[in-house]
Amino acid sequence: MKFLHMVRAFGFAALATHSVTAHGQTPIEIEGNSGYLHPHLGFTIPQHLAGFVMTQAITLDDDHFNVAVQMKDDSQAVTATLYIYRTGLEDLRVWADRATTVMLSNPQLGTVDIDGIEMGNFTPPGGGGPDSGFLLVAPLEGKGLASTGVAIFMHDGWLVKLRMSSNSLTPSVLRPRIEQMIAALDLPGVEQQLPVFRTMEDCPDNLAFKREAKMLRLDMMGSLLFGTIFSTAKEKRPIKRTVPKVACREGLTDSYAVYRFDEADDSYAVAFDDAGISASINKFDASELFEPSKGYVVQLSDGVALSVYPPFDGLPTPAQAFSILNQIGPQVTLDVRPGGDGGSTINVSMPD
Repeated sequence: MKFLHMVRAFGFAALATHSVTAHGQTPIEIEGNSGYLHPHLGFTIPQHLAGFVMTQAITLDDDHFNVAVQMKDDSQAVTATLYIYRTGLEDLRVWADRATTVMLSNPQLGTVDIDGIEMGNFTPPGGGGPDSGFLLVAPLEGKGLASTGVAIFMHDGWLVKLRMSSNSLTPSVLRPRIEQMIAALDLPGVEQQLPVFRTMEDCPDNLAFKREAKMLRLDMMGSLLFGTIFSTAKEKRPIKRTVPKVACREGLTDSYAVYRFDEADDSYAVAFDDAGISASINKFDASELFEPSKGYVVQLSDGVALSVYPPFDGLPTPAQAFSILNQIGPQVTLDVRPGGDGGSTINVSMPD
């Protein structure tokens, strides 16, 4: 199965945990049988949905950009959690790959019967594009669960993910329960349709790091100009979303994976866990506004905030990217929330 892989040899040791601040879970008060009204998407998840009853709604941030709604159907011993959140990378192939990897490798669910896995595409509600969503169900044994599954799709920059498990249903019976709940979501119409979903493939080769990259030292003026460049670029970002035609996976673990797009050999991305947080490593060119004016930059985002870190003079390895995320503060932090103020904070201090 393409979802179960070992990490390929990158020539670096196991990477450290990423430096993203964890948010607590805050219960959302639901009045009576009103259900949960999503304040940004403007649709309601009702108290009763597709044979399920809502048990709790929680927000994992302060502004409902990352929410989870828990539901159950006691008659068939089924539990479900619907997640709606922003993502740093707006590429469903990445997050479907992460969601299935995390789910199938979770020892708390039990042992997965690989031969019994079922998967396929579906058309999301709200006109998100024919067959642009992805669904997978799997049989389980050993921990009391009979089956588990996930359905996932993008909706104008929001990731919608449904996880469902049952003590009694087989995958072939759990699958229509997932499809019914997805179809029952009364989402608003999308502004932009997405293409037919394609599963992530392994890259045909590995990135070649020609030499050890060095972090560039910028003076105060260079730091200000560096931050201004990214602030300005964010403001000029086109509204229309583009999805790379080609994507591949270069390395994979339970906690992160490395991806490349459009056959690039000088850039890559790292997706952490399956909660929408990612780091992108790309070239930058300051057009000689300051020296050194060219290099590579690490950007960390959860779709709500974008943090840009001090640049390197060459393509950093994933180990170097993880190191800078863990040890050094961002050079500039940008507000990328939909409907946010779009503000930015530039840090002119540099490491010794």
